[in-house]
This record gives sequence, C-alpha cells and structure tokens, in this order.
Amino acid sequence: MKQTEETEKKMPVVSANEHGVSIAIWNNTNKEGKEYQSLSMTASSKKEDGTYKNRTIFFPSDLENLINALQKLKDEADEQGIKTAFEPKKDSGGNNE
Repeated sequence: MKQTEETEKKMPVVSANEHGVSIAIWNNTNKEGKEYQSLSMTASSKKEDGTYKNRTIFFPSDLENLINALQKLKDEADEQGIKTAFEPKKDSGGNNE
C-alpha cells in the first residue's frame, strides 16, 4: 500500500529528551488551513509489572528534567530557526495589541 501524507506517521519538527521526559514541537494546520506549531510534553513511568507508561502529569521530582529538556528543545529550535519567543503583533498605529 502506498503511503500518502495523511497515512504517514506525523513526526515532530524538533524534540528533546531528558531522563524519561520528552518534549516536542509539532506542525499543525487548523480547519481554515492556517498553520501553527504546538508543544507536547510527556514523561515515562515504570509500572509495577515492568512496563512503561507515558503520562502528561508531572511531579516535583520531574522539574529538573523538564527544565533541562526544555532548554535542549529551545537550543535545537533556535539552531533550526524555529521561533521560540512571543512577539506581540503591532497594529497599524504602531501600538501593541
């Protein structure tokens, strides 16, 4: 079967991992066709049966790994020219919205 753009697995634009914490930037398109980027964060936890499960709830013990993964992600995004800082739009009068 030939894979089309719709059937191919979506891959992040950039991602970073730090001791079980994974963060990624994704390209998306809304219903009107406008493109935007989003951020996902997950952490892996080992269950009692030895398997791993991804979670989106974080604990205080995850904080250092979250910070390190975010910094890695920002550095990689900056290298690729991905905008990582908010820049307010200016109206025609030059005032910020």
